[in-house]
Amino acid sequence: MLKVMKFGGTSVGSTEAMLKVREIVSISSKQDQVILVLSAMSGITNELVKCLDFLEKLTKSRYEEAGDHEGSIKDLLAVEEKGIKRIDELITMLESKHMKVLYQVVDDSELTAEIKGRLDAILTRLKRVLSGIIYIEELNDKSRDLVLSFGERLSCTILEGVFRDGGLKCQALRSGKVGIITDSNFGNSSPNMERTIRNLKRHLLPIVESGTIPIITGYFGVDSEGNVTTFGRGGSDFSAGILGAALDADLVEIYTDVDGFFSADPRSVPESRILRELDYEEAAELAYFGAKVLHPRTIEPLRKKRIPIVVRNTFNPGDPGSKVLVAPTNGQTETGKIRMRAVAAKGGLAIIKISGDIAYQPFFTTKVHNVLDEMSLNVFALSTSMASFSFLIEGSEVNECLARLKKVPQLDFDAITVYKDVALICVVGHNIEERIGIAAQIFTTIAEKEVNIRMISEGTSEVAVNFVIDEKQKDVAVKALHDDYCRED
Repeated sequence: MLKVMKFGGTSVGSTEAMLKVREIVSISSKQDQVILVLSAMSGITNELVKCLDFLEKLTKSRYEEAGDHEGSIKDLLAVEEKGIKRIDELITMLESKHMKVLYQVVDDSELTAEIKGRLDAILTRLKRVLSGIIYIEELNDKSRDLVLSFGERLSCTILEGVFRDGGLKCQALRSGKVGIITDSNFGNSSPNMERTIRNLKRHLLPIVESGTIPIITGYFGVDSEGNVTTFGRGGSDFSAGILGAALDADLVEIYTDVDGFFSADPRSVPESRILRELDYEEAAELAYFGAKVLHPRTIEPLRKKRIPIVVRNTFNPGDPGSKVLVAPTNGQTETGKIRMRAVAAKGGLAIIKISGDIAYQPFFTTKVHNVLDEMSLNVFALSTSMASFSFLIEGSEVNECLARLKKVPQLDFDAITVYKDVALICVVGHNIEERIGIAAQIFTTIAEKEVNIRMISEGTSEVAVNFVIDEKQKDVAVKALHDDYCRED
């Protein structure tokens, strides 16, 4: 059996975690052909983002800090020194965190020296890239993606040392090296599956068939010109999905720090239960609208080939986790009461409502959609009527979105209203569109808790009902819905 195993940031976040990964993979590789996909160590990508944000502010403000015009050479050098100091702090931290694992695990001095040399080379390149951002005074999407790829490069290199110390035959590989080819949409790229399949079968399968365990960087690929492109935060899951689909794997296992999908967030609903089986549509809805155990795009390539996904806990390997596959689920209890599978919630959102004579303006919604596309915004819900058009986005994107909308020529509207601090509630159940009265029952439950609905998303999902409420009422709504429709009888 060919299996793709992906381990997230917490699964490789410490010496103890990496040793646990080695134990799990060692057992699995004795009976299956295994391909590993790795995230950066927990917290590393965030540190890279923080450094980039600092350098971006520095490059934008350097002439202001230097004084009138371009300022003196002395002033300019002072600004550059701030950036170099911040970069040196980052490199020191990265080296310390990764080498700590190597020194604690590996006793072989030759292996230690080899891995350290490769780590030094990665960090040297990272420092050069970051320094270049200061000297050319620009941070663009391409250079941002390149920098953010270094967390996975480091974690894969260190894990190779940990594995080889334990007697496992393995090889750390960059995703671009084995041939994961993407478009050039930096920050949110998509794979060119035809080229990727051809490359992986040529470059990766022979390594697997030789008995070597490939340890592949998740989160990024390369475009046709060799530029690094990331799949967005959490995109290492998607990398595993791409590999699994491209190589017709028998199974894709996603290892994280929870046991799987739950009927609600256990932090707000302690009595929630684990879902042992879900179909692809149910898992996709839960992942997209709040459940953080799986990146929603992971399901795209695997659903087409009916390849099962299992979400498991690295720190509780005895638990079977949640399995995602083609498996219809029962929508009613023996008493006839409607049962739903799960309730998910996503906060930190905002509604933008555009009011006016929308129905009589050709291409009004097209113009709005063009703005959203240009910003690469993730729109979670839409609602339209004769006199208004509303959409739901991340709260952090509101100001830029408003500024762009107001600049669109011939976009005639009376007002734009923003409702901040709202949450999207997603109630998931199989064949939900065929169940008479389900929406009425859900909204009755909400009304009984005096929760006001801000927006209803009338989508085409066969498995979900979505609506928007004030974020401060999120936990009340989720618990009420879970109590009424998701508890076991």
